[in-house]
Amino acid sequence: MPVEIQESLSAIEVQLLEKRLSIEFTIENRLVDNHTDPTLEKIAECESGDPAKKTKEQIANAKNPLSSASGRFQFIASTWEHYGRLKWGADFEKKNVFSYDDNTELAYFVWTLNGYTDWEVSRECWQPIR
Repeated sequence: MPVEIQESLSAIEVQLLEKRLSIEFTIENRLVDNHTDPTLEKIAECESGDPAKKTKEQIANAKNPLSSASGRFQFIASTWEHYGRLKWGADFEKKNVFSYDDNTELAYFVWTLNGYTDWEVSRECWQPIR
């Protein structure tokens, strides 16, 4: 990072920026040519419903009545906010947990960081596809 940019940022801002750039590089390398991960797609099906039986809108609007889990990948509110702010920064406020695309984008971001661990509770449904 150029010195003149570093001088205008605090040490924490520099660390966050470097982490975001590293994460974005990881995502780009993991999802070359826009390929999807079959296990992650199965997780979405387990979390919010079978796309053969539900519309895209129904899947996007999925909501667990017993928790704050919402959207295609059933993010709880605190997870959505934590990773959403890390991924999108100030643009987080423009994102919507009930947006099919936003929810999917954040799920792939979380997956690049943590693998499938955030969806362990539904593992019995989606066992990793190889």
